[in-house]
Amino acid sequence: MSDTNKPTGAPTPGQPGQAPRKRRTRSPSVAKPAFIIVQVLDESGQPTQFDKKRLKVLSVERSAEKVMETMETGEQENAFYLRIVVPAGPRPAQARSGPTPVSAAA
Repeated sequence: MSDTNKPTGAPTPGQPGQAPRKRRTRSPSVAKPAFIIVQVLDESGQPTQFDKKRLKVLSVERSAEKVMETMETGEQENAFYLRIVVPAGPRPAQARSGPTPVSAAA
């Protein structure tokens, strides 16, 4: 007989007399910042300077329908929208201590 069938000391789930493993509960996802880098171009297509103090974010929406309704009704004069997609990929490892503070833009 060989020694490979002997228990190693650490009980495996599902053995008689052992409590089943607790499942990890899922926490709701938290809002994550997305950053949009924008250039203002002049008539010839060259980047031009502009006063950042005069830029105003009117709203942030996830619904394309809501955005289109807002644009079609003309609620906000001379407004435009930017559509962004946050690319999928591996998430960086983060500590689960709490929400990350958003730093102010320069």
